[in-house]
Amino acid sequence: MRPRQHTLFPNTVYLKYSQYHPRPTPCLFYDLLFKVVSERSERASIIVTTNLEFSRWTEMFESITMVAALVDRLTFKSHLLDMNGSSYRMNHAITND
Repeated sequence: MRPRQHTLFPNTVYLKYSQYHPRPTPCLFYDLLFKVVSERSERASIIVTTNLEFSRWTEMFESITMVAALVDRLTFKSHLLDMNGSSYRMNHAITND
């Protein structure tokens, strides 16, 4: 798996991962993600979106040590946005029914 170039933002590279879709070699994705995060750490911005809190990342990644290193690099000098709360889309769908 290689990082993809984003078409609207040509200087942006993104990696897409879903635990629900089959992937040929999960270790390759983990290694690639760790490499990207390690290389960009303290040099460039990284945006991660997830519906799992950090304590549950061990469900996706095989190595607890690697999860700890990833979380350490991602949270050092970072801004975390917790988007838990009522869903605008869900509230809008309920009021329109």
